[in-house]
Amino acid sequence: MKKSSLVLLVLAAMSASVSFADDTTPSMDSAQARAQTFQSLTPEQQQAAINAAKQQGQATAQQKQENWNSMTPEQQQAQKQTMQSNMQSKMGEMKSKMQSRMGSGGGGMMRSRMGM
Repeated sequence: MKKSSLVLLVLAAMSASVSFADDTTPSMDSAQARAQTFQSLTPEQQQAAINAAKQQGQATAQQKQENWNSMTPEQQQAQKQTMQSNMQSKMGEMKSKMQSRMGSGGGGMMRSRMGM
């Protein structure tokens, strides 16, 4: 394989891994677009993208661990509380979205279809 094609392969893998790793709250459309982009890569490019994403994930995890270890116990406790609060907020948002999608008469519709 020529060096130029190897460089292109690495660049494609890096851009694919970045597009996979950067989106922390992906919408269905962007997830579909990323999946289609990934599927259009050659098997070698797919493997390179997977490896690059793994490396990036490992580096991120290591950085988070180092950040955590550098905190005082009080800071760690505050961080835990913030994370719990954020998770509860997200769960509440998801619940309200699901309820709005189901609609207030969703259960009634199911009961009427079942003949209850």
